[in-house]
Amino acid sequence: MANEKPKQTIHSLMTETRTFPPPPELAKKAHIKSVKQYQEMYDQSVRNPEKFWLEQAASLDWFKKPTVARK
Repeated sequence: MANEKPKQTIHSLMTETRTFPPPPELAKKAHIKSVKQYQEMYDQSVRNPEKFWLEQAASLDWFKKPTVARK
């Protein structure tokens, strides 16, 4: 059967390299605007997680603001 597709294995199905950009109207409203911005935020969260998460928490409304990001 020459027209048969090769069998896909679980391993071959676990790798995805395609990307799907968001529609422009959704991208305009996004909090994170670029891969560069995401990477910078990620790096900061790894280098100084306490400071990073307290800064993120400041963008929310609280009855009592947190003073410790994690225990």
